[in-house]
Amino acid sequence: MPRTPRSSRHAPDACFHVLNRGHARETLFHDPDDFAYFLQLLDRYAESAPFRLYHYCLMTNHFHLLVHFDHPDRLSPIMAGLHVAYWHHYRRRYHLVGHLFQNRFRSPVIDTDAYLLTCGRSIERNPVEAAMAPDPWSYPYSSARAYALGVRDPLLPRNPWGECGDAS
Repeated sequence: MPRTPRSSRHAPDACFHVLNRGHARETLFHDPDDFAYFLQLLDRYAESAPFRLYHYCLMTNHFHLLVHFDHPDRLSPIMAGLHVAYWHHYRRRYHLVGHLFQNRFRSPVIDTDAYLLTCGRSIERNPVEAAMAPDPWSYPYSSARAYALGVRDPLLPRNPWGECGDAS
């Protein structure tokens, strides 16, 4: 049975909380090279596609992204490309046969400024909640250091405030 198409009724300048996890909650990122490869893919897609990444956190078996799209209809093709590119890396490295991701990615829309901030904090607190780090900014595969400590992160825009449109 074919999948139900994603809704494309979102207004221009939409922000989304994109997340996905490994099939059967299996590990997606085994070592620093895997994390680095996924982050390089994000950077490559952000350079060539019309989206901006505001918050991210890569956990061992799932990831969270808070992204802004000028044209929300580009979300699905970009995420499909990102998933396939990472799947090829993983398949070559770990000799995977079959599915890497549990389902299609989820992408709830961020429809208020308050939820934008709450979602960003929640994304960056994942390692603390999972007891993988004592605080968000000490986890290396997250955007938390950029916001909490002012550390430059090349994946993030220099001034993200106000770029999601008037979400009120």
